[in-house]
Amino acid sequence: MNLSYRGIPYVKDVPNVTMTDSKLRVQYRGAVYTYRRPLAIPVLQPVFNLCYRGVEYHTDGSPVDSQVVIPQPTLQQMPAAFQVRQQQLQGIEQVHLASIRRSVEQRLMAARAKGNEKLVLMLEAELQQFA
Repeated sequence: MNLSYRGIPYVKDVPNVTMTDSKLRVQYRGAVYTYRRPLAIPVLQPVFNLCYRGVEYHTDGSPVDSQVVIPQPTLQQMPAAFQVRQQQLQGIEQVHLASIRRSVEQRLMAARAKGNEKLVLMLEAELQQFA
């Protein structure tokens, strides 16, 4: 069915529904009508425009007209950003290791104060791993 809205034509797909006459008769303003009912009511599935990992598709299987554009980073921008991030990670790693060392040293001092030689040996071995 060809229709137009505000001067823009479009095509409306009307589902083909088989109708049957029922025994029900109705009268409206003097005219008698036979009530018709559908044999089976079609269930229309909605069409969604979806995107998975940058690839657009429709749920009804129709082709998508758009092209996928993948931005490419420039080689001049990558090394500088990579170096800054590496320096940040190295600084964070050093702070983390220093925190672990301080914690182990405090536990070692407490173990020596209590006289727990087995724990002292284990904590000294752990400190050697961080040296």
